Parts: sequence; C-alpha cells; structure tokens
Amino acid sequence: MNRYDSDRIYTAFAYELKSFSIEIKNLMEYYSKNLRSKNEILHESLVDTVGVIKDSYENLLDRSQRLTIINDKSNKLVDNYYQMRESV
Repeated sequence: MNRYDSDRIYTAFAYELKSFSIEIKNLMEYYSKNLRSKNEILHESLVDTVGVIKDSYENLLDRSQRLTIINDKSNKLVDNYYQMRESV
C-alpha cells in the first residue's frame, strides 16, 4: 500500500505487480514462522485486562466495606457524644 496507490493496484495488469509477489512471499514466511496470530496476542491481552479489572473491582469492594465500617463507627461516636451531652 505504501509503494502502490489503491487506484494503481486495482487497475494494474497481473504482470505489472510482479515485484509485489516477493513481498507477499516474505510476509507468508514471516507469519508461518511466527505462529502466534494477532488474534491470539489480542486474546492474551484481553485476558490480562480482565484480570486487572477483577482485581480493581475486588479492591473497590474492600474499600467500600471499610468505608461502611468507618461510617458506622463515626455515627456511633456522634450518637455517644449527643447522649453524653444530654446527660451532663
């Protein structure tokens, strides 16, 4: 695509793009030696991303639980303060 514009490729006769067959051969050799396809690499990346999201979600739930405990304790302290204030 860098060497030939799309108009030239679609209107060329078969023998005019003969040099292009060397590039196709090189690409085919490359992909036959590198068995991992882009889809496999993408799948592994997605699996890793899902793991990170799950860990983040679990951390968020843990923080939420801690915040709930802190909120409950602070409410108890406020209640105790008002009770002590009324008794004095």
